[in-house]
Amino acid sequence: MSGFTIEENAGKGYSVLKCAGAIDYSNFNHGDDIVKKIIERGTVRLIFDLAEVSYISSSGWTVFLGNLRAAREKGGDITLANMRPEVKYTFKLLELDNMINYFDTAEEAVKRMA
Repeated sequence: MSGFTIEENAGKGYSVLKCAGAIDYSNFNHGDDIVKKIIERGTVRLIFDLAEVSYISSSGWTVFLGNLRAAREKGGDITLANMRPEVKYTFKLLELDNMINYFDTAEEAVKRMA
């Protein structure tokens, strides 16, 4: 699998995290560390724009799920947006849509956060 990157774009009271590449066992810790630091500094309303993410393994989903509780305990939330069909298929197959919010576009997610 290829590497993956996260680019943060801070909004008013939230951050949009643009992700790119594939998230798997070899690199999910990198993403997890970034998200933990963002939450620790007090930004707890996070939108992950996944338009450029081609694949998420079972380990990769922990980047979002592993930080969901920390964000919610601090009054925030984690929302996913712009999932490619193959990523969204896995998301729904694992029934993660029962635990974490998602929107078809980052713009919709931002409106919800605002």
